Amino acid sequence: MIRGILLCLLALLAGTHASPAARRPGIVLILIDDLGWSDLGCFGSRASRTPVIDRLAREGIRFTQFRVNAPICSPSRC
Repeated sequence: MIRGILLCLLALLAGTHASPAARRPGIVLILIDDLGWSDLGCFGSRASRTPVIDRLAREGIRFTQFRVNAPICSPSRC
């Protein structure tokens, strides 16, 4: 899964070098440990307000499946 995402990102970046006038995509990867899928407004949370993250999700691409390297937060933080 991760390999597929990385290949897609590399393909996007490689495609921008075809034309000097082409715009490069802005890629932001936000990795937050201990965050549940329903803790953000863009996923339907009514308990907390996240207007900036909601705007990023609305204006960009939102990936709904992601895997990390361990079930605990220590390796992610390293």
